[in-house]
Amino acid sequence: MGAFELLALSLALSVATAATAWVGGRLVEGRSGDPRLRDRMWGTALVLPVLPPLAVGLMLLIPAPVREIAALPPVVKDPTLFEAVAETTAGAVEPAFLLDLRLLAVTILILAGLLTLARLGRLASRAWRLARLVRTLDRADPATLRLVVTAAGTLGISTPRVGVSAGAPEPLLSGFVRPRLILPAALSATADPAVVRAVIAHELVHLKRGDHRTLWLEEGLLALLAINPLMPVLRARRAAAREEACDALALAGAGLETRRAYAETLIEALRRRAGPQVLPALSFTGAGRRTAMRRLKAVMTPAAPARRAVRLTALGLGFGLLAAVTGMSVAVADQREPTPIQTTPAVSSGNDFAARLQGASAADYQLFCAAPEGTPDRMGCSVLLWDAALAEQSAAAPAFCAANPSGAELNLIAERGRAAVLTRAAGSGSAADAARRAMIAAFPCGAEPRTISAEAVARAGASLGAKWEQAHGEQARAEVEARRVADAAVTGADYQRMCASPDPRDDGFCAGVLFRTTITEARSAAPAFCAPEQGDREATQRFVEGAKAGVAGVRTSVDQTPSDVARAGLMRAYPCNAAAPGFQPA
Repeated sequence: MGAFELLALSLALSVATAATAWVGGRLVEGRSGDPRLRDRMWGTALVLPVLPPLAVGLMLLIPAPVREIAALPPVVKDPTLFEAVAETTAGAVEPAFLLDLRLLAVTILILAGLLTLARLGRLASRAWRLARLVRTLDRADPATLRLVVTAAGTLGISTPRVGVSAGAPEPLLSGFVRPRLILPAALSATADPAVVRAVIAHELVHLKRGDHRTLWLEEGLLALLAINPLMPVLRARRAAAREEACDALALAGAGLETRRAYAETLIEALRRRAGPQVLPALSFTGAGRRTAMRRLKAVMTPAAPARRAVRLTALGLGFGLLAAVTGMSVAVADQREPTPIQTTPAVSSGNDFAARLQGASAADYQLFCAAPEGTPDRMGCSVLLWDAALAEQSAAAPAFCAANPSGAELNLIAERGRAAVLTRAAGSGSAADAARRAMIAAFPCGAEPRTISAEAVARAGASLGAKWEQAHGEQARAEVEARRVADAAVTGADYQRMCASPDPRDDGFCAGVLFRTTITEARSAAPAFCAPEQGDREATQRFVEGAKAGVAGVRTSVDQTPSDVARAGLMRAYPCNAAAPGFQPA
C-alpha cells in the first residue's frame, strides 16, 4: 500500500479502537462507580485512538523498505528490448469496475483535513471569546481571595490569579502556563460559606490535577481526529468522570447539609447554562446536563472505592487494548509498499549480454543468431536487424529495401535476416556490420531475394548452435533465469509506476515490456490492439509515449503482471479501427 492508503486505513483503525475502548469503559463503569478509576479509564480510552495514525505517520517518516529487482543493464537505443524474451502473453481483460483504493484514501484524507481545519477554527474562535472575557475581569474582594488562598494552601498548591466576572455563569479555570480562576459575581451572594469554599475547592482540585493543561491536549486530540465520530463521546465520558473525581476531593469530610447545598448550587449553575460549554476552560458544571443526574447522585452519596478485582480487570483491559492497538498499528504500517530498485545480477562468467553485444564481432553475431529461441542472444540477433532496417529508412540511397520494422513486418525482417546471417560467411567488422550485410542480401532493392531453404537454415543453425552452446550457453541460461526472477518480482502496479518514473532504468524496463508485448501481439490472428508503424526514431518515441499514457490509465490489480498491464495499456492507446488518443501516425 502507498502512504495515502496506509493513513486512511489508520484512521479506520482509530475508529475501531475508539469503539472497542468505549465498550470496555462501559463494562468497567457498570461494575464500579469509583470516579477516580473511571477518570483514569476514560482518559486512557481517549488517548488510544490516536495511536494508529500516530504510529503509521511516524513509520512513514522512515525511508521505505527496498525490494531489489534483478535487471540486465541497458544497451544501445532501446535498453530492455535486448532483454525481452518473446513469450505468449495471456489476455488481460480490464475489469468493468474496480474500486480505486487510492482515490478513496485521498478522499478520506481530504475530508479528515477539512474537518480538522474546521475544528481548529472553532477552537480559535472559542479561545478568542475566552480572551475577551479575561480582559473584562474585575478584582476579587478580599474575603473571596482569602477563601482561595486557604483552599490552595489546604491542597498544597500555589494560589492562581483570581478574577470576578458578572458575565460568567459559573466558576471557570483557564490558562495553560499561568492558570486563572474566574468566579461569577453571583457566587459571593451564596448564603452558605461552606458551599463557596467547596465550589472554589472543586476548581482548585482541577488545578492540582493539571486538568487545565489536559484540557488543551484533549482539544488537540479532538481536532487531530475530527473525522472520528466517537472521540467526542469518549471525551464527554472522561469529562463527567473528571468532574465527579474533583467533587469527591472538594467535598471530602463535608456533611449532608453542605452536600445538599453544593448540589443545589450545581443545579442552579446548570439552569443558568443555556447550552454546551463554548469556552476552552474547565467549568463547574463540566460535561453538562447529560450526566448531571449521575453527578448529583455521587455528590449526595459518594461511591465506594473500586474493589481490587475491578481495578485489576480495568488494568488488564487497558494493557490488552494497548497491546492490540500497537500490534495492529505496526501491522498496518508493515503493509507499506517497498520501493523497487533494479540491480544488475551477477552471472557465472562475470560477463553479461550487454557487454558481449556492444563489443561483438561479425562472427560473434552469427553465433547470437544461432542461439535458441527465447534467449537474450537470439533476441539480440533480431534487434540489430530491426535497428539496421530503421536506420536505412532515412538513407537518401538505401542499400536495401525492407518494410517499416513494425507489426507483422518485425517477424518477417527477423526471419529473413537471420536466415541470411546463418547461411552466409560472417565476414569482418562488427555485429552491426554483419546485420546490415544480411539485410542487403535478404531485402535487395529492385530484385528478388535469394531463396534460402528451411533445411539450409536448420543445418547452419545446428552447426553454429553447437558453437554458441559451448561459448555462451551457460551464460545465457543464467541471464534467462535472472530475467524470469525479475519479471516475477515486478507487479503490475510496480510496472505502472516505472512507466511514469523519470529514472532511465525504469523507462527502459517500461519500453522493453511494451515492445515485447507488441511483438507477441503481432503474431496473433486477431490482435487486441493495432500499434502504428514506427518508420523512424521519432515515430518510435511517439509510439512509446502513447503507450505510456495508456498504461497510466489502467486500473491495476494485485494479480496482474507487467505484461498484463502493458497489454491493457496498449489496448487503451491503440485500439484497432480507431484513432489512438494522443498519437497521430506519421
